[in-house]
Amino acid sequence: MLRFTLDTNCLIDLEEDRPGAPAIRGLLARHDEGSARVQITATTAAERQRDGTILPDFTCFQARLKAAGLGHLDILKPVAVLDLTYLDWAEIPDDGAEEQARRIHEALFASPFDYENAVPRHLEGLEQARAEHKWRNRRLDGGVT
Repeated sequence: MLRFTLDTNCLIDLEEDRPGAPAIRGLLARHDEGSARVQITATTAAERQRDGTILPDFTCFQARLKAAGLGHLDILKPVAVLDLTYLDWAEIPDDGAEEQARRIHEALFASPFDYENAVPRHLEGLEQARAEHKWRNRRLDGGVT
């Protein structure tokens, strides 16, 4: 059976009825009829919202999924990372999780993996906020694992 994993952009497409929404609805119809499996990543919940905030808890994300017609989908849990994932919706990492995350990050991005290197101490204000936002987004896009 084919599997499809939705991300933040898919959720926004549905919420705002963007051009990608019909294709996503087609995948959902196949999921509902049992000919495909559609799921969504829990890391989507930890990404900055359109208003720049981060959801206070995972139940807010579940409500958002339900409102978008996605409440019946399986949610893929990431490996837990303090201050990045919702610990009640994440898996406890094993010994190799950080190295795997580093390899995924390096394959996807030409940027530092570690917060300390991605957001140097000398940065302040808006420059620091931008670097933190970019680092957070990349870690979440990499599945956090």
